[in-house]
Amino acid sequence: MALLYFKALSDETRLRLIHILLHYELSVNELVRILDMGQSRVSRHLKILTEAGLLTSRRDGLWVFYAVPRSGEEREFLRAAMPFVQADAAMRADLNMAAQMLEERALKTRQFFNAIAEDWDELNREVLGTFDLPHAVCAAIPENFGMAVDLGCGTGAVLARI
Repeated sequence: MALLYFKALSDETRLRLIHILLHYELSVNELVRILDMGQSRVSRHLKILTEAGLLTSRRDGLWVFYAVPRSGEEREFLRAAMPFVQADAAMRADLNMAAQMLEERALKTRQFFNAIAEDWDELNREVLGTFDLPHAVCAAIPENFGMAVDLGCGTGAVLARI
């Protein structure tokens, strides 16, 4: 397997991708912006790295996000090999751009939820209809539970019911 890993890393763009994705989980569009390359070119490199097992992907709605595996042989290989890859100016710039993009993503998310906050109960009724989510959550909690945390988005109705 090691030969497959080395072949997958034998390209500067793929090394840059691995370097970025060791630090962040990013979508294809974000990687295209960071690398300033065409989508088909970036996707081809992502495919090679994924087929070698050096990247994982997950779909979230319309987007596909990539990251290095959290554990396993592939992660151990990257942990051993990457210290021998000198991070150049482009790689450092990639990480800076990725950090900025994640800040932008978080800001857009906050702006979106702030924009719909006043209409949250109405939107909730449109989506859930007569379904009583707080009741369903409370019914699923075992008796004599010690602690509950409401980590969802919303107005805190679930936590208030608990």
